[in-house]
Amino acid sequence: MGGTEKSGGGLTEKVAGLRHNGCQHGRDRTVRHGDWKGQVRSWSSCASPGHSLEEIGLTSVRPGKQQVYLQIRCDEDCEARTEQVISSLRVTAASGD
Repeated sequence: MGGTEKSGGGLTEKVAGLRHNGCQHGRDRTVRHGDWKGQVRSWSSCASPGHSLEEIGLTSVRPGKQQVYLQIRCDEDCEARTEQVISSLRVTAASGD
């Protein structure tokens, strides 16, 4: 459901540049839960009415931590599901890091 990269990169800018053919861009919003803050981009009517997705670029408020990219797909409005996923997010370093 997601991927990580080291802090210092422009993850928020990368997420802002993503496009989805067949989807309608909705509103963007800022989120903050616990140690995470970032931007959410919402898309609706993906491939068919009622299908939505949200893309999220998160940065830890703790210096030196990983950044996280999430894409959440839903059959309806994704906001509640996105909030639930972000509020329960736990990230550990990959082996070898």
